[in-house]
Amino acid sequence: MTLPVAAIQTRWEGRFSVAWRVPPYRSAIIRPGQERDEQRWLIGKLVRAGYREAAEGRLDDAIRALQADAGLRADGIAGAMTLIRINTLTDPTVPKLVQR
Repeated sequence: MTLPVAAIQTRWEGRFSVAWRVPPYRSAIIRPGQERDEQRWLIGKLVRAGYREAAEGRLDDAIRALQADAGLRADGIAGAMTLIRINTLTDPTVPKLVQR
C-alpha cells in the first residue's frame, strides 16, 4: 500500500507500534559469547546485511557497526531494536516505511 504523507500527516500523532518476528530461539537478546546456534543465526543475518566482519570472527564489531549505522546505541548486544533492524535489512517480506 502506498499513501502520500499528506494523507496521514493531519491525523498521525507520532505514536506507533511495531509487530516483529522474533528470532528462532528462546531469548530476544543475544549477548557476546552466547550459544553457538544463536551466534550462527546472527552471523548469517549480519553477513546478508553487509556486515562481513561477523564472518571473520568479529561479531561484536559487526553488531556495533550495524547499531551505529542504524542510529542505535552501539553496545554490541543484539537486543530487540537491533534484531528488528537486522530483519528489516535481510527479509524482503518485512513491511517498510520509505520516504519518496
